[in-house]
Amino acid sequence: TNEIAQSVCACGDGVHADTYARAWLHNGFVEIDDEKMSKSLGNFFTVRQVLERYEAEGLRLFLLGTHYRRDFNFSDTILAEAERRLGYLYETVEKADRAAAGAAPGADDGLVERCREALDDDFNTPQVLGLLADAFTAANALCDLKGKKTPEQRARLAAFARDTRLVGETLGVLQRPPAEALLALRDKAAGRRGIDGAAVEARLAERAEARKAKDFARSDAIRDELLAQGVAIMDGPAGTSWKVV
Repeated sequence: TNEIAQSVCACGDGVHADTYARAWLHNGFVEIDDEKMSKSLGNFFTVRQVLERYEAEGLRLFLLGTHYRRDFNFSDTILAEAERRLGYLYETVEKADRAAAGAAPGADDGLVERCREALDDDFNTPQVLGLLADAFTAANALCDLKGKKTPEQRARLAAFARDTRLVGETLGVLQRPPAEALLALRDKAAGRRGIDGAAVEARLAERAEARKAKDFARSDAIRDELLAQGVAIMDGPAGTSWKVV
């Protein structure tokens, strides 16, 4: 009652206790190194400061990993891991899209309904992420099977991509084209690590020339040099790409 009185007063005229909010939730505290975040301690960050270093979607995934009523610990290490996890999710969706190759989605396997039930149970987002983790593991295994995909397998992957995007719409994740999201995540990670993207691209051009000249020793040396700097190279049918590891 006291919190309602204070909040209604703060909001000015026209706001009444009976219409102030349809639901009232008490969230846990944010901690820094296991200590409560507060202005008096000087150990706080604004959302704008965090978003200068991390993707908003990565921050959202990090927050969803802890139930809203529990305290949680904030750290660069944990947030960077959330971004890596987000990258894995987008990579998997991209693989599924490619493997499904325009196939019509198969029947819903119940993932969406199970996630809805978890959210209806006191907004249990950690459980939803657990359900998604199982679905992504299964989709990756299916994508990695050797040989041409059967129509049934392609339909399953198309359904996976559809359903995970539908769940992601509620959570506020997995709504961008995978290639766009992965590039944004890579650039944020590179910025945090002080990696010059233009310099990496220049080294990749040198490596391409070495491979063209069949100087594989030089090509491998460039790859190893970049890896030592935290840059992994991926060669594929569409060309060479890179990411921060």
